[in-house]
Amino acid sequence: MTRASKQSTAGAGSQAARASIGQVAPEAIAALLERHHLPAPRSVEPLGDKEGSTALLANGELVIYFDQGDPPVPKLAKEALIYRRLRRSTDVPCPEVLALDTTHELVPYDALILSYVDGVDGSSTWNTLDEEAREKLSEEVGRIFGTIHGLPWQAYGNYDPAIGTLGEFPRWTDMLLCRLEKVGAEALARGALPQPLIAAVLTEINDGDSVLETASLPTLVHGDLHAGNLLLKQQDGSWHVVAVLDWALALAADAAWEFAALAFRRSDDDPIGDAFLYGYRERHPIQPDLRSRIHLYRLMLHLEGAVIAQSQATQDRGAQHRHEVALRRLLIRQ
Repeated sequence: MTRASKQSTAGAGSQAARASIGQVAPEAIAALLERHHLPAPRSVEPLGDKEGSTALLANGELVIYFDQGDPPVPKLAKEALIYRRLRRSTDVPCPEVLALDTTHELVPYDALILSYVDGVDGSSTWNTLDEEAREKLSEEVGRIFGTIHGLPWQAYGNYDPAIGTLGEFPRWTDMLLCRLEKVGAEALARGALPQPLIAAVLTEINDGDSVLETASLPTLVHGDLHAGNLLLKQQDGSWHVVAVLDWALALAADAAWEFAALAFRRSDDDPIGDAFLYGYRERHPIQPDLRSRIHLYRLMLHLEGAVIAQSQATQDRGAQHRHEVALRRLLIRQ
């Protein structure tokens, strides 16, 4: 959900407006807004594409996402659920859901309409800030995620369209080992990693079932936390988070999964670890056995990463090698 450079499209009567915008005709956009009792589109601007979604800005105040991914998954329904829950139950900054349309009657895609949040993509700003500013932002992000992890969910798992919420498994161990079984079988079938390494990873995680039993109650984890999924704004001389975006990888999970995903990424635009933890502790206690569970989850994430790298059309050998090296180090370290 990036804030890409904007190319203004004139009003509905102009030649530019008659052309399709992000493969969606202006007439369809107008009909979609009318159906949900939202203002007619006086102007429409592209905000960019990301992971199968097209984002448009209408009237400078509404953001419309069209899920053009193939095969279609209920990604936007999941995001709508999360934004509504966060706004209803927390002070976490995020957009307001104005409408979700999954009928495909007016446009051939799921459509999510959100309020526009004025801010800049954090990835365009993060590395231009000095250390103090990044530490303050990291503390703020920690407080936000401490709040998020205090929000309970009924079960563990991904979005389930049948029930319209997150959570398919009453026990975290059941969910994680089910996921492990699938990725392990795929890794072996594809030859994503040397067979002895795959076997060692599967054994390590399966033998950690007693550690998994100390998991937190099901809570929302983002799973892809970095500056590019934060909107930032300068207010009174300091930078602040004005929205947390892009919940495509979110789960109802053990809170430690969030920390494992952060350790798995290790990029330059991640929140600073110590500052993040300082802010987090202000809102949420750190659980026992956190390090042990993070270790197991990182093994899982690198195994999944190797499978993804191997299955890509271009077969990213470099990424496969990085995941293999990381797994060997993690196994030795334990």
